[in-house]
Amino acid sequence: MFQTPLSNEPAQLSIFDITGKLVLGQQFIADQHKPIDVGFLQPGIYYVSIETKNQTMRNKFIKMGAQ
Repeated sequence: MFQTPLSNEPAQLSIFDITGKLVLGQQFIADQHKPIDVGFLQPGIYYVSIETKNQTMRNKFIKMGAQ
């Protein structure tokens, strides 16, 4: 999974499982393209939130199991 660039400002990335439990929290500079390791997550549905001072982006993703 890759962060979406927003602008050159501090941002908070949060990933929640289907129950709403925080499974990953990470701060970063929003315009950096840096991969996020989600390999430790169990297969399932997750919600991701990226928050900066001026905006919040939310989406969901599905972590697939090994093929």
